[in-house]
Amino acid sequence: MTAKEPTAAPRTFRFVLTLVLVLVLVIVIDLSIDLQIISEMTSSRILCSVVSMHSYSE
Repeated sequence: MTAKEPTAAPRTFRFVLTLVLVLVLVIVIDLSIDLQIISEMTSSRILCSVVSMHSYSE
């Protein structure tokens, strides 16, 4: 039992580490996608407001 413990501990630690890494990666990708959508929405909104302002001035 004592001989197996040192090899088992790093393996579980590595597994947890990879799990956390994958989780962080997924969260970061999700956030970046959300930010892209938000930036697209805001840019289109700004474009619409600029176009409407131009149409009003004419």
